[in-house]
Amino acid sequence: MGDRGPEGFDKEYCLPEIYARVASGKSLDKVLREDSNLPSASTFWRWHMEDEDIRDNLARARLNGVEALMDESVSIADDSGSDYTGTDDEPVYNPESVQRSKLRVETRFKYAQMIAPRKYGLKVDVTTDGEKVSLGEVESLTRLAAIASKLQERLGDTDDTE
Repeated sequence: MGDRGPEGFDKEYCLPEIYARVASGKSLDKVLREDSNLPSASTFWRWHMEDEDIRDNLARARLNGVEALMDESVSIADDSGSDYTGTDDEPVYNPESVQRSKLRVETRFKYAQMIAPRKYGLKVDVTTDGEKVSLGEVESLTRLAAIASKLQERLGDTDDTE
């Protein structure tokens, strides 16, 4: 039999089950609360702190879960079934449902940005004529402009074009 935690849970059964469910897009909290065959959150987090493999596997499961959540976001955005209530003859716009769907999609995107920032994070690209500019070049140009400005102040605005 596998290694049993303090509450008698078999890690060899529990951990792959937890990872699979997290990789399908479920939150770890929900996975642990919904199944009495899995350990409590406190037991899982104790295992997590004690074992680097658990930390790595959970991180991988979360990355996979982000992909599932992104797919789900498209489905949520496309589903307009509850946008209107009432009858076909007299539909009534349901702004609460629309706002809830918007919140669900935005929450999934923010989570994706946090878990997979390289893939889903905001991209900032500083360019000149399509070429990347390093921060060092920007700082150098800023300093040169400041020096030129101070030189002009010291020399005065003399114009030798007489």
